[in-house]
Parts: sequence; structure tokens; C-alpha cells
Amino acid sequence: MGYWLRLGYSDNPFDTQPLDIGSAKDNVFFGREKNVAKFLSMMNGKTKNLICIGGLSGVGKTTFFNYIQGILNDVSSSPRLLPDRELPYIGPNDTEHDAARKIANGIVKNIIHHNNINVRSELPDWLKQLNSWLDGEPVKSSSYQLKVAGTGGGKSTIISKVDIRTVTTEQWKEIINSLIRFVVRDWKFDGVLIAVDNLEEVDLKKLQEIFMIFRDTIFSIDRLSLVFIGSPTIYDELSIEKPKIAERIQSPAVVIHPFTEIEGVKLVKKRVEHYGGPGSILPISELMIRLIFSSAEGLPRAAFKVFSEIIEYLDFELEVAHRDKLAKEAYSMSEQDIQTGLKSNFSNLLEDGGLPDRIVSNVLLAVSIQRTLQMLSALPETPFKRADIDEVIDGRLLSYNTGAASIQFYDEIQPIISNSQSTIDSKRELRKWTQLMHKSAKFRRRYAKEIEDIEL
Repeated sequence: MGYWLRLGYSDNPFDTQPLDIGSAKDNVFFGREKNVAKFLSMMNGKTKNLICIGGLSGVGKTTFFNYIQGILNDVSSSPRLLPDRELPYIGPNDTEHDAARKIANGIVKNIIHHNNINVRSELPDWLKQLNSWLDGEPVKSSSYQLKVAGTGGGKSTIISKVDIRTVTTEQWKEIINSLIRFVVRDWKFDGVLIAVDNLEEVDLKKLQEIFMIFRDTIFSIDRLSLVFIGSPTIYDELSIEKPKIAERIQSPAVVIHPFTEIEGVKLVKKRVEHYGGPGSILPISELMIRLIFSSAEGLPRAAFKVFSEIIEYLDFELEVAHRDKLAKEAYSMSEQDIQTGLKSNFSNLLEDGGLPDRIVSNVLLAVSIQRTLQMLSALPETPFKRADIDEVIDGRLLSYNTGAASIQFYDEIQPIISNSQSTIDSKRELRKWTQLMHKSAKFRRRYAKEIEDIEL
């Protein structure tokens, strides 16, 4: 964080965490206008919805959903829905019971959060007891009545006497209904919004089985809007083999696409201006931003990781060099003097378009080679020994830190990546770093006459 403050930013403009509901609406969210319009038109003012959001990992699906939530949480919105800050997910080994419990628990936690921030009143005892029960805590007595299925429909028992592992899907439906009734009656919301995130991590067959059970239970709950967040083909994958699921889910999915290079530049400018103030200098030139977004396949999370690494790398190098210099000159320098000197060093590097491309291209090459080598060493079939990787990294990547050598290295490792038995996500992440290495190496070679080796 210190290096962003030294550059004059209030916070890291390249934070890879999804924007929360408040900041997503606070001049940081960029683009996606057609996606927003499509999502809201699919809702069409209804309080009961089943909508899919699809996209590649790191494309900004959760940030998009939180932006939508900000709209639907506004007092002037119709419908106005209680937002979801929990974002429950279905794990690879979860059953329909686990999934229903997570949805119910998510709604309870969202009620508690909204009450703590906005309402600030005493919650009813039954809701507190229900929360304790869902958390697995002992409940000595309870005013919350849970219907017991298979007893003629007339029998109820208190939750303190119910083993949570035996609750049926119909009973989970009743629990969720009671929570929604509270939100609508006491807080005047029109309904509840809940998202199930990271569905791409769940086996498709298992997910279809869970959703088939939910079809006539959880999916039929009035005033409940469920959003399923997963792969770009999430709706198609759910509906091809199980058309009865598709009958319940609104189609087609809202698919979030990667940013173009031009959109990437606009996104960075908007964030820089938000965290640095109007007229803030871009820390990296538009040319380098486009190169990075291209290498990251338009995925903002991957690109933001690179941006952060560049600044952190330079900050570390400058700090080491500057502190060494100060140590030689005077041992009595105050911390304030040191920080002022560091800021001056950064300011001297900045040009009108940010850090000079000759410096950024060198750093990009160094960082991308380092990450590529680290990830290569983790592949089951890697020809590199871990000790060799560490030696290369510790040696400041001198073996590959030239344009021509890095391009040759890129060509040599492509078959290794293609034939690896590693996970698809791991290979995709590795390819992004190798693409960045390749593009920055080509840039460095192209401008070899203009680029000087920078000793920070």
C-alpha cells in the first residue's frame, strides 16, 4: 500500500478483489451497459427470478453482480431487493441439503448485515435462534416452528429439537420463506436477492441433480431472486441434458465478455482518476496498458495483477537503492526524509504518460519470466527443477532477460504447457504470463536501439 500512497493515490487502483456493492456504484464500475440493460430487462420488475451470469474466471462477474445489486438495493428501485453480501457457493462435494442450507444461511447473514448497517434495531428472537442453529450452535429453546414433513401436514416442532442434517428440501423451502416474509413485512423490501457463485467448480452432473431437486422446491419460492454465476456456457450446460431445469431459468444467460484493449485503457483511466483524483497521471502508458490487457486476454483481474506487480517491483528496487544511498550518506536521516526521497525518486521516473515504456517493458519482461518459471516448476511434467528455478530468479533472470532469448524460451515451453496434465485453470493462468513475456520481449527487441538497460 505504501507505494500507492507515494504515487499520490488513496488506495490501490488495481485491487483484484471484486468491487463491493457500495464502491461498485461509486464511480469505479466501468462499461457493461448492455449487460446491465439485459439483466434488468430479464427481471422486468418481477420479484421472483432465476438468472445465470456467465463468463471466464477473472472477467468481472462478481463485480458486475454487485453493481446490479446496488441498483436493486436503491430505495427508488422497483423491485427493491435485499442485497446478497455473502455470495454462497456450492462446493464440489456438496449435496442438495448443503446447497439449500448455504442459501438459507446466506439470507440470514444478509439480514443481520443489513440490520447492523442500516436498520440498527433488535432482531426477533426466532431469527437469532435460527442463525445459531444454522451455525451449528446449541439452541436451548426456540420460538421458531419448523414443519416436519410426512406427518399429515399439521405437525410442527421447534428447531432446537431438529437435527440440521435431517432437514428436507421442503423444510428448507419453509425456512427460506419465513425469512423472506420477515424482510418484506418488516423492512418493506419487495424480495430477496441471492447469488450462488463459482458454479464452474462443481461437476456438471452433480449440479444438474441438485437443480432438478430444487426445481419444484427452492426454485418455486415467491419473492426470491436467485442468480447463478459460472462459466460462459452455464445456461447451455444446465439445459441441454435437463430441459426441465431450463423451463425454470430465464434465458439466455447474461455473458460477461473480456475487455478490448481500448476498453482496458478506459477502465484503468477511470480507476486512476477515482483513486488519484482528477488529472492524475497514468502510472503506465496507454501503449503498455494495451499490451498488458492483450496478454491477459482482456481479463481485468489478470491485468490488474500485472499492473500491481510492476509498481511494487519498481518501488522495492527504488527503496533498496535509495536506503542504501542514504545509509552511506547519513545514518541520522529521519523516516520522513527517507519517504520524501522515495517520492522524489518516483516523481523523477514519471513522464507525461506515466513510467517510461523502456522501464516498464524491462519490468514486464522480468516479472513475466519470473512468474512463468515459478508456474512451470509446479507442472507435473516440468523439465525444470525447483532449485534451478530459484537460482534463475535469484540471479535476476539474467539467463532470459533479453528480447530474443525470451522469445526462443517462449517457443520452447509451448509444447510443455499444451501436453501438461495440469488443470485447465492452471494452464490458462500460465499461458497469460507466457503471452505477456512474449509480447514484452517483442516490444523490447523492436525498440532495442532506444531501450537502455535500467539499473534502478
